[in-house]
Amino acid sequence: MTEKILYHYRVNRKQRAKIFINMAGMSLFYIAVIFALEPLFNITVETDIKFGLTAAFSVSTIVLLAIVIWLYRNPATYEATITETSFTVFYPYQTTWSFKVHIEDISHFEYRSSHSSNHSSAGIVLKDGQYLPISMNYGNSVNKMYAAVKTLKPELEFSQQKKSGFRF
Repeated sequence: MTEKILYHYRVNRKQRAKIFINMAGMSLFYIAVIFALEPLFNITVETDIKFGLTAAFSVSTIVLLAIVIWLYRNPATYEATITETSFTVFYPYQTTWSFKVHIEDISHFEYRSSHSSNHSSAGIVLKDGQYLPISMNYGNSVNKMYAAVKTLKPELEFSQQKKSGFRF
């Protein structure tokens, strides 16, 4: 007998590369718009502004395409599955972001933000107090994960930790 899957999300790096390809395409589009403004709308764009924007969008395009090449050359797959008994996240090459826990061991979901590092993350807190972050680098939805687990544990909360540091 197989377990019922409540949530499943799987994406590989080649699929994620499409986002960066679209962003690079938009950068090239913006460069074209910069040069089309003058003849189409009879607008004069200062040379310094035109050069600065073109340089910025060109560098952006190069960086984005470098990311695409890296994603294609380093294939990997992110996968998250929630069944009636377990919550599993496999983050490629990252043991700190990969885990498999029993649903009954989950205390609550939590959104944490750190004032000192200006970083925030969402994750689960186990009954023993251990915090397991859930990376959203692959486009997954922590809210959908929470909703799936909540169907099994209606009392489950999604809390927000207070920012650390001084308050003025």
